[in-house]
Amino acid sequence: MDYTPVIETDFTGSTLILPAISHANLGQLAIDIILSTTQMPRVGILDHPFLLSFVGNDCTETKKLKGQMVTPMEIHFDVDKKIAIIQQRVPVMNQRGKTFSKDFMEWIGSMSFGKVIILTGANASFRLDNMIEKPKQIVCMRLNEFENEKLVFENIDEIDPKEFKIVKNSGLLKHYYNFVKDIEGIEFVSLIFFLFEGKNIFESTACCNVLNKTVPIMKFENELNNWKIPLSWKEQKPIDLSMY
Repeated sequence: MDYTPVIETDFTGSTLILPAISHANLGQLAIDIILSTTQMPRVGILDHPFLLSFVGNDCTETKKLKGQMVTPMEIHFDVDKKIAIIQQRVPVMNQRGKTFSKDFMEWIGSMSFGKVIILTGANASFRLDNMIEKPKQIVCMRLNEFENEKLVFENIDEIDPKEFKIVKNSGLLKHYYNFVKDIEGIEFVSLIFFLFEGKNIFESTACCNVLNKTVPIMKFENELNNWKIPLSWKEQKPIDLSMY
């Protein structure tokens, strides 16, 4: 994993939040909401030979990021709150996920993050009966528990990492868990949202709300939690077919 700092940053002990490229793009959509709302500055660019190539215009309508070219994988950081956010905009090449995951987890270990939270979607069709009966669609799965620093998600059920058979279409999450075991002194948790493919704005926002209760990213004046929808989500005008 190659890392190019835009702003020299010390990530030691901070909380890292990142998406797994997964069912309904849940993680990426949630990260877009967070970045659009917080306007968190970009501090570095990540690159890997197995990331598909991509460049594009800024996808958040903010003065700070206006006109900024975006790349496949970038990291943002809030110095005061010690929260880092990674956005991954492209998938990994076929049959290269295991190698990518190993290199990615090694990079995370080298940066000395204290906590890692992965946001991911999973296919709701594969839930167990006892899960379908419950109204909640979000569960968490953790690794490396510490007595004095354990992320606790309020009213969120916890499932065992061995239950990957029900967490279908969760991208590279299983590889991440397998390789993060070698990193000492880091708490690793994933928030998993069971959902079906669709527009998924509600589910992405709900994921942000759950996350925000445990890791205070934004302080809202009311319970509506007015997250700012990214520019990239806005409906575009139909293509003018007369040009063809």
